[in-house]
Amino acid sequence: MNLKNITLLFIISTLFACSSQKALFYKYADSADKVIIKKVLDQDEIYQAAYMFTPLFGSQKTIIYQPDEFRYFYPASTVKFPIALMAIEKMNEEKLGLDNFFFVEGDSIITSLRKEITKIFAVSDNDAYNRLFEWLGQEEIDRRLKNWGMTNTRIIHRLSTPNSGDSITRKVMFRTDGLNQRVYDSKLNVIPKPLAGIIKTSLGTGYMMADSLVVSPMDFSNKNFMALTDLHLLMTQLMATTTPSKLKITASDKEFLKDVMSASPKSKGYDEAHYPDNYVKFLIKGASVFNENNSIIIYNKVGQAYGFLTDCSYVLDKKSGKAFIMTATILVNSDGIFNDDHYEYDEVGFPFMGALGRAALERVRGM
Repeated sequence: MNLKNITLLFIISTLFACSSQKALFYKYADSADKVIIKKVLDQDEIYQAAYMFTPLFGSQKTIIYQPDEFRYFYPASTVKFPIALMAIEKMNEEKLGLDNFFFVEGDSIITSLRKEITKIFAVSDNDAYNRLFEWLGQEEIDRRLKNWGMTNTRIIHRLSTPNSGDSITRKVMFRTDGLNQRVYDSKLNVIPKPLAGIIKTSLGTGYMMADSLVVSPMDFSNKNFMALTDLHLLMTQLMATTTPSKLKITASDKEFLKDVMSASPKSKGYDEAHYPDNYVKFLIKGASVFNENNSIIIYNKVGQAYGFLTDCSYVLDKKSGKAFIMTATILVNSDGIFNDDHYEYDEVGFPFMGALGRAALERVRGM
């Protein structure tokens, strides 16, 4: 099956999704998980949940529940996933390696791509993402997205830093052989235009600016966007062996990525008290550590900001020998006020994501 046909399948699936897919995983959930799944999916205007599910066996038919495909959601740290892959592509093209040291002008550390990409997946480190962003820049990011066929994604800013949308990238210097350096000069980038199809980018009833409430919807039109279909397709290209991939990465690159995408923070040297095993594993593990940790392997990337939770996961179930890809998002901001840090992550978001993932896992085990 080629990428064009997969994309067409996503579109066709969407047309038949909403009413029949709402209850698809409900019957596979246990009694406690049924409550939160029903609560969220019955209140679409509040929680705006959407998901995609592809079993990687049998017919491999993709199932989509997305009541409004044009509705904006903030991708938060899920944009680190394509940026990490782009950095590896560029590394290969430039004949660099994961362990070549590099330095971003004005930064405080000398590091390597291996270290920064590990941080991105182990604990979703913003500074690591920003360093790779400086090396790539908005124009190159947009070009690589188009090369992958991902035309519904726009990544234009850094994360959690002043002047995050600055179009001028900083100089980046790589150590190559011995004392030799390769210098990538600062560049003025042309910012890609907003995506024409995503029109509902003013959200909520207000937002906080400093200590003041602005009584007006928050405008997300100048923020990053990654369509659920693009995010799901990226994981499919990376992990599904039967799917032709446009990613220019090697077998050893993929093994490195699989290691860091599935590793617990503790295994990469982080304090378990601050970074428990479920820290960046929303689907299946959810609000607590899943009690079957040794029976599944989860390769994923999550995002969490402004009340949005998103997770794109490839799940390998060692019990059944089956695998599936699931991408899901939810908004937990019931008061409609953004940037106030009053979100229902613990009460609704994490429990729902965990419940949905566990129900999908049970469905796969029964297929």
